[in-house]
Amino acid sequence: MLKEYENKKIEKKGYDLAKQYDPYFLYECVEKTITVDFQQELAFFANYDKIKLLCKEVVDMPDQRIDLFIKCIRQNGGKLSSKKREKYFRMLTDNEIKKMEDRVMSQEEK
Repeated sequence: MLKEYENKKIEKKGYDLAKQYDPYFLYECVEKTITVDFQQELAFFANYDKIKLLCKEVVDMPDQRIDLFIKCIRQNGGKLSSKKREKYFRMLTDNEIKKMEDRVMSQEEK
């Protein structure tokens, strides 16, 4: 039974992507990356650095801890959850947390 299929030609289904290569499409993708995506990335990092500096004005913490704080605030709609506070930020007062939350969210709106 298998011998019947040994000599059969396997037909290739699908597209030959090499034939559909369009250099103009590639150019447009690279141009968009340089003019739009990079600009957005640079703006994001500049804003993120500003948020970190604003938070450090309230409480001097290691960068890793501030990064975690910012991440927690963003994930929870602008407020630090009680679980995250208890687990990672017990050393902060209510006033410090409120100030840092406000600073993070004020920059997020920009």
